[in-house]
Amino acid sequence: MRFKHFFSVLILLIPLFLFAQKKVTGRVIDLDGEPLVGANVLWKDMNKVAVTNEEGAFYFEGVPDKEQTFKTSYLGYQEVDFICEATDYQLVIRMRPSSFLLESPTIKAVRATPKSPFTYSNVSKEEIEVQNLGQDVPYLLRWQPS
Repeated sequence: MRFKHFFSVLILLIPLFLFAQKKVTGRVIDLDGEPLVGANVLWKDMNKVAVTNEEGAFYFEGVPDKEQTFKTSYLGYQEVDFICEATDYQLVIRMRPSSFLLESPTIKAVRATPKSPFTYSNVSKEEIEVQNLGQDVPYLLRWQPS
C-alpha cells in the first residue's frame, strides 16, 4: 500500500521536474541574413557545445530557468557573447565578418645528402630520356624510391 502512495506522488511530481528546465533555440546568420552552417554555440555555464545545421539553427535543452551565458564563434567572424534566459521564442544571432593579418609564409627546403635520414635518388638527364617515352615528370618520379 505504501508503495502505491509513493508511486502516485512520484507521478504527480514528474511534471514539476519537466517544467523546471526549458530550452534555448536560435539561428546564427551573417549580416546578409545567410545562415552560418557549422558555427559553434558554446553554453559556457554547462560547457556544452552545439553546432549549427544547414539553416544555421542550434538547440539546447535542459536549460535552467535563470540567466545563462553563451558564446558563438565561426571562422572569419567576430565572436558573439550573449546572456539569455530559456525562452519559447527563437534567438537570432547576427555575426560580423572579421579579418586578421597573417605573416607571409616562409618556404624552406632541405637538400638531400648521403647523411640525410631518408631515401633519395639523383636522376640524370640521360635516365629521364631513356625512361621518358613521352610521359610527364610525375609519372617518372613514381618509379623512384621514397
